[in-house]
Amino acid sequence: MRADQRSSFAACAALVAAVFACQSNGQGTDPAVVQLTGAQRGEHVEVAVGDEIDIELQTVGPGEYETPAVSSDAVQFVSASQLTPPNPAGPRQLYRFEALQGGSAQVSIPHSGAADEFTVVVDVHE
Repeated sequence: MRADQRSSFAACAALVAAVFACQSNGQGTDPAVVQLTGAQRGEHVEVAVGDEIDIELQTVGPGEYETPAVSSDAVQFVSASQLTPPNPAGPRQLYRFEALQGGSAQVSIPHSGAADEFTVVVDVHE
């Protein structure tokens, strides 16, 4: 390959990389995964539209966390799963949500046993 072909190839490769970097969510940044645990119970968290919100909860003793409730369309419940390996103290559960639009939503996850309900307020900015 000649020198002028190499420089044209390098310029083309740089342009393609820049285009792919800007296509991720229309704002030039990839959506983030915001990870929460029971330690954030009762807090306010800020996320951007398109971000994933993962909440990992651990039960110690009887019962488990149940189906979540979301107070507005700003945040959508995606899935719930049991985490492995199992913990002898009680189940570890992962709840996944997605920030869909600007606004605020309270996420509440009730518990079937003695543990307190997990709640967090999610403020979604565009």
